[in-house]
Amino acid sequence: MSCYDSMANTIAMAEAGSPIAKQALGLEINGYADWCIPARDVLELGYRNLKPTTEENCGSFRDGDNASSVPAGYPYTDVSPAQTTAEAFREGGDEAFEAAWYWSSTQYSESSAWGQYFYHGVQYYDSKKFEARARVIRRFVL
Repeated sequence: MSCYDSMANTIAMAEAGSPIAKQALGLEINGYADWCIPARDVLELGYRNLKPTTEENCGSFRDGDNASSVPAGYPYTDVSPAQTTAEAFREGGDEAFEAAWYWSSTQYSESSAWGQYFYHGVQYYDSKKFEARARVIRRFVL
């Protein structure tokens, strides 16, 4: 599984029988049908740019390290990234990530996958049996 190719990961998950991946690929929202579950490094960009809380970041080990982003992302500090300036994505906003654990589509092993904690930025892998959120995305060239 890729750290950056969200669509390929989601397709592979669906082919392996994942109900949430099948649901993501079957979505049509506002006329768009190219939704997928973000890969690890794509989900990290969601935290880096749309962090909902004012909590200090967990700057442990390599949380925030993102070789797939342009420019490359470096590990978080206690204060960076800061809470997003986009009001709709701030805690309590209509578009905000919950301050909770979100799954990525990047598998770590057969029984575990990578996720991102939107409370304070921890990135880690955990058992696929663990219940958490998933948020679909679309990727497009700006």
